[in-house]
Amino acid sequence: MCDEKQIHQILDFAVHLGREMLESGANLERVSITMQRISKCYKLREASMTVVNSVLFLSAQDDNGINYVRQEPIPVYGIHLYKLKKLNV
Repeated sequence: MCDEKQIHQILDFAVHLGREMLESGANLERVSITMQRISKCYKLREASMTVVNSVLFLSAQDDNGINYVRQEPIPVYGIHLYKLKKLNV
């Protein structure tokens, strides 16, 4: 379905968005749901994600069975409702 370059772009986008959401005050469940929806929308195979306060993990597999993983550390964050509102538009 997706080639290597596309998988890298999707994983980068998803973890970047997840990080922005957490830094803006979104809860862990909402971030996890968003990353799941992105994975499903782009038909990533064997997509798996873990979202905790300090790090995001997202992995997917290509058609050849090669796994790709993204790990994004999350710095200490506060609630920024304006940034969160912009992400939800």
